[in-house]
Amino acid sequence: MDSFDIRAAVAELEALEGGWTGKVYQDRDRIVMRIKKDGVHEVLIHSGRWLCLTEHRESSERHPPTFAMTLRKYVGNQRLTSIKQHGFDRVVVMRFSNNYSLVAELFSEGNVLLLDEHGDIALPLHEQSWSKRELRPKRSYAFPPERCDPFSLQLSGFRDIFNRSSSDVVRTMVLDVNVPGKWSEELCRQANVDKHTSAAGLDDDTVRCLYERLEALLDRFRERRFDPVILEGNGAADVLPVPLSIHRDGQLHRYETFNRALDAFYQRIREPEAEERESGIERDRLRRRIEQQQNAIQSFKKQMAEARQRGDAIYANYQTCEALLAAAKEDIDTYEGSELRSFSYPSVTAVLPFKNEEVEVTLDIRKNVPRNANAYYEREKKVREKIEGAREAVEMTRRAIEQEEIAVEETPERTARQTFWFEGYRWCVSSQGNLVICGRDAASNEDVVKKHMESNDRYVHADVHGAPSCVVKAQEPGGEKRAIAEQTLEEACQFALSHSSAWKQYASGRAYWVTPGQVSKTPESGEHLPTGAFVIRGNRRYVKCPVRLAVGVVSVMGARKVMVGPPGAVRVHADRVLVIEPGTTDKNQVARDLAERFGADVETLQQQLPPGDLRVREEQ
Repeated sequence: MDSFDIRAAVAELEALEGGWTGKVYQDRDRIVMRIKKDGVHEVLIHSGRWLCLTEHRESSERHPPTFAMTLRKYVGNQRLTSIKQHGFDRVVVMRFSNNYSLVAELFSEGNVLLLDEHGDIALPLHEQSWSKRELRPKRSYAFPPERCDPFSLQLSGFRDIFNRSSSDVVRTMVLDVNVPGKWSEELCRQANVDKHTSAAGLDDDTVRCLYERLEALLDRFRERRFDPVILEGNGAADVLPVPLSIHRDGQLHRYETFNRALDAFYQRIREPEAEERESGIERDRLRRRIEQQQNAIQSFKKQMAEARQRGDAIYANYQTCEALLAAAKEDIDTYEGSELRSFSYPSVTAVLPFKNEEVEVTLDIRKNVPRNANAYYEREKKVREKIEGAREAVEMTRRAIEQEEIAVEETPERTARQTFWFEGYRWCVSSQGNLVICGRDAASNEDVVKKHMESNDRYVHADVHGAPSCVVKAQEPGGEKRAIAEQTLEEACQFALSHSSAWKQYASGRAYWVTPGQVSKTPESGEHLPTGAFVIRGNRRYVKCPVRLAVGVVSVMGARKVMVGPPGAVRVHADRVLVIEPGTTDKNQVARDLAERFGADVETLQQQLPPGDLRVREEQ
């Protein structure tokens, strides 16, 4: 559901205000709440995906999960005082007569949260955390960063957005005006504006025309003049509160209310899931086992690092440890250093300085300094053996899933098998639509430049040793010409930097771009250039950027592809965005997790991901 869908659904659900809440039911990420007003109504909330009145709740004899029981306890038999969309975001807030609230976040992975009368989180459906936002019990709830609300946008503000934009019209509408993609394209069609035209280049009359078309659309929502339809195609193609002009000649099935259309559409898209429910339960059990095993591996890695650090700290403070052991054998009270923390025969606990940290170690006075250090190294070795055993257990569980052919819950549509020439390299499509390709090794670095760089393209390279050659094409993936904008170059610099050795070393860094004429394979006299290396002559234009990428499913020439690229680019082309940063999780494990989540090939993702360990988080 996009923001317009939510606006229309909530407008109809407001008729339930003043009603009394009844029982709450839960099936994993699906919550159904009964509300009694002029009859009994059931509101479906599917975390991250859907919200509507439903007539298709499935009965269950299982004991209600904790989240459902908590909702029954705190908002059961309470009056629903309001249900509103938060701004124009994909967030809905239901408030009750005891001042508790239920917040449904309908973006990305989503969440459903019960807030107490102070606005603190009583219980979330899922615990989540980001750098500036934490969704955990007893934490103050903070809404996601609010975006532009087109319903409150005046013509002057609309014009300012276009004047400041460095992107084309449709991307400006989507990213800056916050109008979802299909609606932005509809407005461009109605105003007879090429969606790829530079936004800043539009004259005042054209900007005014676009604004008037937008206002006409918004008025339909303000006045609740909906015409709910399901667009039929190969299955149910789409559900809309207002049909678009391109659907005029399509097969439309009209509904009395938008909530009924949403409910009918939802049942169609989840039919395969219902058929796979039985096998999905077993799959969930095995996946929980894998999750526990992986958590154990992470815990073992931490224990291993701590043991190694303590052993190293003992050797780094050899004389101090020697003095501590000697004092403990004679009279510990004679020791005057600040390192001592406690003594209980035969153990001395001390805090030692090591690499700008304080490391707590326990020394056995029956052993000398090297034997005390080796005790920690032996502990590290034993934990490493546990990790190997846990990894084998994970693989056995994975094989069990494959052998049983257990269906994946909510199986995503497999990405298209059609392959394009640029998939032989690391690649992405910039937010402006330019194709960007990057070498994977010395040989492909050579090919990227020699075979694919043309006069209107740009060469990009990170300002670190061990970085690939990157070429920004002055064209779209399909070959259509597209000028290279400053924003594309900044994104390409971030792409090149993140695929370099900087991933394992820095949080940010620099990359530069030059014209093809500045790139040469001719070395200085007496020098030799290895395969994949080039000489850059003349001025370099440097860009400072963070070491960070993102992943999402995008459409490339009609084929669905998983794209790993700069967050700004992925955000434009994909509805669901996962941010990738340097972290502690093995790259191959991340590739397997992402392949399962997006329905992609593991090997392809392994080739597209940056070098080194990763951390994956959901975009907010």
